[in-house]
Amino acid sequence: MHWIDILVIGLLLISGAFAYARGFVHEVLSIGGWIGAVFATMYATPAVEQFTLQFIQDPFIATLVTGIVIFIGALVILSIITRRISNGVKESALGPLDRALGFLFGILRGGVIVALVWIGYEWMTPPDEQPKWIYEARTIPMIVQGATLLKNLAPPSDKDAKKAPGDPSAKNPQKGPSLKEQSKTLLDKAINAVPQSPDGSKTDGYGKKERTEMDRLFETSQ
Repeated sequence: MHWIDILVIGLLLISGAFAYARGFVHEVLSIGGWIGAVFATMYATPAVEQFTLQFIQDPFIATLVTGIVIFIGALVILSIITRRISNGVKESALGPLDRALGFLFGILRGGVIVALVWIGYEWMTPPDEQPKWIYEARTIPMIVQGATLLKNLAPPSDKDAKKAPGDPSAKNPQKGPSLKEQSKTLLDKAINAVPQSPDGSKTDGYGKKERTEMDRLFETSQ
């Protein structure tokens, strides 16, 4: 077995073991706690920093200290709530299910971590500089698929959104003349046309074909 396969499998098992020990509910609420602490810091810092400015004169330092204190405080409070809820679930009849789902969650989390590491590796190392022995590992195809999935979930970059109109890969390539161009072409054709009689001599006025084109032009312009 390739040493990369051993490393990847070991990481997945370690992540799964930690999640199994703590339980699915604890893992999910822990992530929610970090997110909640971030939002608490964003919304509470502007109001609390006015109080901090009474003791710290530098606005930047005051904002930084306020944000750190709020983030740590919110994270500690949410962690205590998370632990109490998860302990209640473990001691109930749902304990075995909570641990089993936690193990699966840990495996999934480990896979996401490995995929993110691979994305960083691809970003730092051009394809022509990547050693071939890495692709001898059996887990690399799955890692590449996971990295591709994460890339597809990410929003498109500004570079892709600003492609030139003539670029074949652009999302809205020009397929033909616009309505305005078609109308101008018909109008010029009708004005420059010289109607002729059936015997080949020139005559005044427009023929049936020219009148049809003019009617079509007026209908298109409305």
